[in-house]
Amino acid sequence: LGKDIEVIGVAGAATTTINGSAFRDAVVTANSGEPSGARILGFTLTGGTGKPFPSSYGFDYYGGGIYVGGTGSQIRIESCWIVGNAVATGTFGGGVCASGQNVRAEVKSCLIAGNRAWASGGATLVDGAGSTILLDRCTITNNTATSWAFGYQGGVSMANGGGVDLINCIVWGNAGYQIRAFGSPYNAGTFANASYCCVQSGFVGTGNIASDPTFVSAATGDYRLQSSSPCINAGDPASTTDPDGSRADMGCFPLLSGPAATFTTFGVGCPGTSGLATLAAVPGSLPRMGRTFEMRFGNLPNVATVVMPILGFDNVSWNGSPLPISLASYGMPGCSLYTLGYSTSFLLALAPTWNWALPIPNIPTIVGYSLFSQGMVFEPGANAFGAVVTNAGAMTIGF
Repeated sequence: LGKDIEVIGVAGAATTTINGSAFRDAVVTANSGEPSGARILGFTLTGGTGKPFPSSYGFDYYGGGIYVGGTGSQIRIESCWIVGNAVATGTFGGGVCASGQNVRAEVKSCLIAGNRAWASGGATLVDGAGSTILLDRCTITNNTATSWAFGYQGGVSMANGGGVDLINCIVWGNAGYQIRAFGSPYNAGTFANASYCCVQSGFVGTGNIASDPTFVSAATGDYRLQSSSPCINAGDPASTTDPDGSRADMGCFPLLSGPAATFTTFGVGCPGTSGLATLAAVPGSLPRMGRTFEMRFGNLPNVATVVMPILGFDNVSWNGSPLPISLASYGMPGCSLYTLGYSTSFLLALAPTWNWALPIPNIPTIVGYSLFSQGMVFEPGANAFGAVVTNAGAMTIGF
């Protein structure tokens, strides 16, 4: 609606989804002259059909995931997964469509995969005089356009004077053409520039390669890079470095080297009405930068139980007193605090196990930091104080 706002999924695209399947429209629309500050960050955008416009076919659908239209509208899309849009309905630009006069979409560090357009631009389409799309550090793969009559551009497409710039991108495994303009006469005035990109079948430009990017498993939708990928350290040397300080990789999933994310438990809790309450990592979850780390409180009373998670920066001392600190003098015999810091919230657990979600900021400088965790479980009748504590956890934030 023309507003200079940012919509941010703090926990990131892996856990935060905007699903447009109930609305028969684009998931995100900017067509009211939005200024350059309008931004969408950290979401999976899926289930969009595209914005409907009447046509000789009944309706054409533009931009399943994101539609930028009107005059002068702008939007930035960053660190998003634009997947599974316009699968049954889309006509133009299944993932992203910029269609209007002097409109612009800047798409950075995004996965654009599994989207469809019937006519053109399974992944993206830019259409209209003066309109542009910037694709920077994007992985564009497994998108489809199904009509040979209109050009069969399953990847990146341009029409009617629109232009696209790609840098540090992977464009691979899309149906038909990877980067190509709409068929004549609609290709007049279009352009596509690519540099330091991996493009299937090749594309003219500085630093471009045409070698298989060697995804971990394209068949299962895992588009991270294997350690042997030619896309590693092959991005523009003038671009911002990857979070680990190395030269930019191509695509949205850089292969990072540095401290590994770890989580271990130590100490013991004290017994409540159901025995020892426990703290552990949810299987498969680790404290990785830019992800959400999930810990699990277990062996809780099978009633409505209040749990206070504790997150601390030390497990050696607190305010000059050595840790652990016995809580016996507070009416909690056998209980010890292994860390002290701040409580992030109070949880109301309704089952014997309950998960605690801890978003890890996407800030490279926190990699390598250590944090400690514990839980206090309020159980009237367990002891004089009416609470027990769990064992403790030690985590290292990593990539």
